Amino acid sequence: MEKNEKILGGIGALFMVLGILPYVGGFFSLAGLVLLFLALKQLSERTSRPELFKGFVKGVAVWVVGGL
Repeated sequence: MEKNEKILGGIGALFMVLGILPYVGGFFSLAGLVLLFLALKQLSERTSRPELFKGFVKGVAVWVVGGL
């Protein structure tokens, strides 16, 4: 794994955890989700394994529908 994907994924995960903060939590959660999307997209393109990104997108879709 390249350093760029590790940093994006780590910061994205940290922002997702900071989503529990009042008032700004929604912003942190959304920003973390975007960073995780970017990290997994780069990783799946670099390793030529598109199922990594597709699985993440499916998981987020199920998470959103389940939340509704």
